[in-house]
Amino acid sequence: MKSRQQFTWAVYDAQYQDDDDIFTYDKELEQCLSSCSSIPKLALLFMEPDANALFPENGAYAGNSIEAYLHQILPSDCQLVGFSTPGVVSTSRDLKYISESEDQQTSCACVLFPKMNGVNIHIFRVPKNEFMQGSHRDNIWKTTGIPENEDVKCILIIGFNRFAFHAMGQLVNHLADVYNKKNHDIVISGAYANDLVTPRTLEREEKKTGILGLVFSGPNVKAASVVLNSRVTHPDHAKRELLKLKSVGLSEKKTIAFMFACIGRGTEHYNQRNVESEAFKSIFPNTPLFGFFGNGEVGCEQLKCGKRPDGSHPLPNAISPELLHAYTTVFCMISFDN
Repeated sequence: MKSRQQFTWAVYDAQYQDDDDIFTYDKELEQCLSSCSSIPKLALLFMEPDANALFPENGAYAGNSIEAYLHQILPSDCQLVGFSTPGVVSTSRDLKYISESEDQQTSCACVLFPKMNGVNIHIFRVPKNEFMQGSHRDNIWKTTGIPENEDVKCILIIGFNRFAFHAMGQLVNHLADVYNKKNHDIVISGAYANDLVTPRTLEREEKKTGILGLVFSGPNVKAASVVLNSRVTHPDHAKRELLKLKSVGLSEKKTIAFMFACIGRGTEHYNQRNVESEAFKSIFPNTPLFGFFGNGEVGCEQLKCGKRPDGSHPLPNAISPELLHAYTTVFCMISFDN
């Protein structure tokens, strides 16, 4: 049964395409779906602005966008969440290659999550008007739809369009405070994307501004995160920071990782490509890494999550970790293995 609950993914990155290789992303997605050992329940899509050009100019799906095609081929009860981003981080399906696309404009990655035992994935959205009315402060559970007693381990927060950056900072700090008061440590990670591409349930006007969250909870979920700040300027230093994730001891059998990086990092920061993603791969060769470059990052170093066994409260004057950053890279690992 466990082998039937593994996620899979379809990616495209020009760095690893041979000149003679005829590539169509629809075929890649079809192969990805055909290799699924169970029906996907969530599809998470990161795509660069020109990624729709990957579709062939003729054929059954000529002129389609990637998200329109996914709506056609995915099961009707599979939730599709997609973002347009300045750059995409992805891993090939054979785990041989890992890439930080910063300037290709056509890279994309789609991760398919099945229903997994002991794992719940909840999606919430906070539109601009609700945020401005202070609904998140009045009742965070009603605003997000997260059950108050849910065993939450990780929340991925992605803001989109101009409104979201400062609003996202307020929301994540409020979430962290709420769980802190419940003696519960959670991983909060994310970034600021260009646009929300989908879910299908939203009207065009609703996609313009807001914040979207993916909540991972349940007894079989474990998570951890680290932040590479602006002082991390050498590959060896990046690797030392990422080794903190190794110390947590998460299983690599059914684990996925996310990388949310500032657009000012990558090649411009290190003077070479793929430094941080390759440092991650050297430590976790069997863990796929996905994510994107954005205009603001969310996260902190969180190497323990879940209910505090001693029921301890933080000290009254303790300073909560800073969650909203610029010029950083946030790495988040989520394990679904019991």
